[in-house]
Amino acid sequence: MKRIIVFLSMLLTMIFLTSCAQNVDDKTTTGSSTTDIATVNFQKENVKISDKFTWDDYLFIAEKYSHPDITLCDYFSTYYFGTEDNQNFLVSEGENGDFKYRLFENKKVFITEYNGDTSTVTIPSVIDGHEVIGVTCRFDKSEFLPNISLKEVTVDDGIQYIGEACFENCMMLEKVSLPQSLLCIDNGAFHGCKALSEIALPQRLNCIDDSAFFECGELKQITIPDSVEYLGSYAFFSCSELECVKLSANVNQLHGSTFYNCSMLSSFEAQNLKQAFKADFHNTKIDIDSLIENGVEIK
Repeated sequence: MKRIIVFLSMLLTMIFLTSCAQNVDDKTTTGSSTTDIATVNFQKENVKISDKFTWDDYLFIAEKYSHPDITLCDYFSTYYFGTEDNQNFLVSEGENGDFKYRLFENKKVFITEYNGDTSTVTIPSVIDGHEVIGVTCRFDKSEFLPNISLKEVTVDDGIQYIGEACFENCMMLEKVSLPQSLLCIDNGAFHGCKALSEIALPQRLNCIDDSAFFECGELKQITIPDSVEYLGSYAFFSCSELECVKLSANVNQLHGSTFYNCSMLSSFEAQNLKQAFKADFHNTKIDIDSLIENGVEIK
């Protein structure tokens, strides 16, 4: 009798441990949200904006305010744009040539405005001896690049963040060169850049937020590198000439209307996609039934 009890006890223990191992593996590799282990480890180990605002500080605020997605983009924007719970980290404002900027307590600069009128511009990685961490228009709620003649942008290496609506409605913008240092493309960064036809996403990029390339009508193909762990809703909405997409192996879910109205989209490679919405592929040439057969849950 004792042998039977011992045997049953060992059997139950093995079943429990196997179940736990399976749960950990599932959470690490597939995950059902942006808070999976791989994402959190990437962000905590590789990026710290400031000693005064760590990843854990961000998680506390994100939980308090019920941020819908825990992403690197949100970490950046929460520090630089603040909430009522964290102090204002802004130190001073400055101007150098055609650029206006703001300096923060971490001794990093955010470019906030460009007043030039040339057809090409290089966004520098150093201004007045300070490292430029990002470029945005969100501080002043105005267009970062108001001139309509801009056709080509080069972002210098070292810059990590392109902010919300940064190049929105730069109608003549055709080509953007992004640095390998870039980690985040925030909400609507290239929204309405209807002439944009050439952009290569760098290999360290982690987050492409909502509507990032909304209505970029001349884009024909895009490779989303495996470093990307979050691809927001409406990210490539109505990119009417987009024909070919290769999705990051670390993106396992789409969040709604990602490729909505990409009417020419016929080639879609997604190695580990587990979950999507019908609206993600509305008015495309992608066969939804084929995705389902390959294990993608369509809502």
